Amino acid sequence: GPGNIWWKDYRKISGYIKRMSWLGIAGTNNPQAAVLCSSEHVPHLPVRPLYEQGYTFNYLTIDDLMEKAFVQDGKICIDRYQYDVLLIDGRLRLNPAIVKKVGQFVTEGGKMYRGSAFGSFMRKNVVQKSYFDGETHGNLRYVHYTKSGCDFFLFVNEGMDEIRGRFVTDLSCAAADFDPFTGKTSPMSAAMVDGGFAYDITVPAHSVKVIGMNPDALPVIGEAKAPVISQIIALSEGRMTFAYSKADNRTVKLAFTEIHDIAEVKVNGKDAGRIMFRPYECDITEFAVDGENEISVEVIPSMANTYGNPVPVGFCGCTVRVYEA
Repeated sequence: GPGNIWWKDYRKISGYIKRMSWLGIAGTNNPQAAVLCSSEHVPHLPVRPLYEQGYTFNYLTIDDLMEKAFVQDGKICIDRYQYDVLLIDGRLRLNPAIVKKVGQFVTEGGKMYRGSAFGSFMRKNVVQKSYFDGETHGNLRYVHYTKSGCDFFLFVNEGMDEIRGRFVTDLSCAAADFDPFTGKTSPMSAAMVDGGFAYDITVPAHSVKVIGMNPDALPVIGEAKAPVISQIIALSEGRMTFAYSKADNRTVKLAFTEIHDIAEVKVNGKDAGRIMFRPYECDITEFAVDGENEISVEVIPSMANTYGNPVPVGFCGCTVRVYEA
């Protein structure tokens, strides 16, 4: 509605939606399998391990299989997609015509599995050429897109904790970290490993990371140096100042444990940004000066936090964190 607290950030949010929508349409998500289903029901429990283990798949309805798809050289071909793996929930009923078409697919070399252990079958029979190597607790969703001849990799953290690990790919292209909120990119360094190239990545809680590959450039080989926290200064409503010494290799961020719902930050009286999402951080490097710095934070609650039984309005766990590159 007109009183929504997000209107001030309309351009930023709409830009994010536009970029993510561009990524998801008019290309391919490079599915590693098709999951056969009826028009009325899609299996969700058998496919959960596919999400958790980073396998991309598309649902394929029986109607589309029989009316639109054709089998050629061990692949099920439909529109711009070709599947050489077909997963079928054991509870799905198949008539003789469906069995005949699936049989043709298998006879020509396609891989078919019928049951409920989709994840186990994929691990044994499908080699992942690009994947995330690290502990995800089942909260990371991974999709490999191809757009206009360029490869993009989307990582979505649906959990409450930060996920860290390595993205490994056999693509010998230069990689860049693509920020869907701003459209800005930053080059990434790779380490050579068995199977290709590995990139250190971090996906904050409830956030996305997009990596884009440049097919016209080779990977940048080198050890990526993660910034190290050299100083943590705890702030409170009674103490919102901190001392800082500027340096070219230093970054300073303002971090909160949680915010309800949007926080407007000022540093030394200058607008330094708005904090809207996890991980509730704001880079204030360009606003910090040598010596004493003053922070002010105004929290703007949503209507849900204004009426009824609201979540406490304000912020908690406010710290200044200085990083050394």
